[in-house]
Amino acid sequence: MPISYDTACKLHDIYQIIRFMDFETNKFIMAVFTDIDGTFIGNDTFDPGKNLALGDELNRHNHFFAFNSSKTFHEIASMQKNFKIKYPFICETGGGLYHPKSIGFEYDKKRDDYFILSESIKIHRFRDLVRELIKNNFSHDFEFFDDLNQFERSKLTGLSGSDLALASDRDFSILIKHSGNKKSFKELNEALNAHNLNLIQGGRFCHVCSNNNKGKATNYFLKHIMRTNEDMKIISVAIGDSMNDLDMLNAVDYPCIVKSDNNHNLLDKIKNNNVVCSSSYAPHGWIECLERVFTRIKNQEGAYV
Repeated sequence: MPISYDTACKLHDIYQIIRFMDFETNKFIMAVFTDIDGTFIGNDTFDPGKNLALGDELNRHNHFFAFNSSKTFHEIASMQKNFKIKYPFICETGGGLYHPKSIGFEYDKKRDDYFILSESIKIHRFRDLVRELIKNNFSHDFEFFDDLNQFERSKLTGLSGSDLALASDRDFSILIKHSGNKKSFKELNEALNAHNLNLIQGGRFCHVCSNNNKGKATNYFLKHIMRTNEDMKIISVAIGDSMNDLDMLNAVDYPCIVKSDNNHNLLDKIKNNNVVCSSSYAPHGWIECLERVFTRIKNQEGAYV
């Protein structure tokens, strides 16, 4: 005998919860975008827990699931290969958008096993400018990740060997260590803005990139999903844990914040009253957020069998 929705929630049976979201009957699609570090996987353990299975279940029931991270292309592609999954993803804070299938997209250019949907300005076009700005005006407060020795980089990232090499191989964003205050962050950002560049605060580092962010990349996918599913209602969800997730969180119907020690002001900047916050750290906080979102959708949409 099938269990009830409420019982499924109490048992943390995420598979049963998704089965209540009947794709054919209820005519809506969930579009879930998620950060990776400190959100989908733990910051220290790099363990996804049960989250991999939930991603698979969402995909199997024809919902949309994508990673949206500051990680590099090769980091995410390697992670997916290790986890034996292959989902669409956004890398380097909106710098690159990729999909394992070409369906619905008018693109045929590929990067490894993924179709390229969009790529931002490469860092070789602004690296020297950023270096000059910091050298002349902000050298006491900012330090390039590339200038740190291997021990320092490994200590800051928790990575080593080939994993550290993948994280260092960046195309669209420059990693910077910030040891100053809010004033120096604001001043450097303003100086970069004058050159159409942005300084974005991440979980461990600041990111210098061109005029792209996780929110714009999220909207790119959402517009495509809406265009190719005109008869379906799209319910969008984003899950993150730090300030560089803010634009992504503000782009969706249900923004979710996974508990973190570094996101004290993030909640105050969310514009949506549907915001959900977990009481647990990643990876458990990720599944907790979705569980709460599913419950809200059930109550607000009444779209369950």
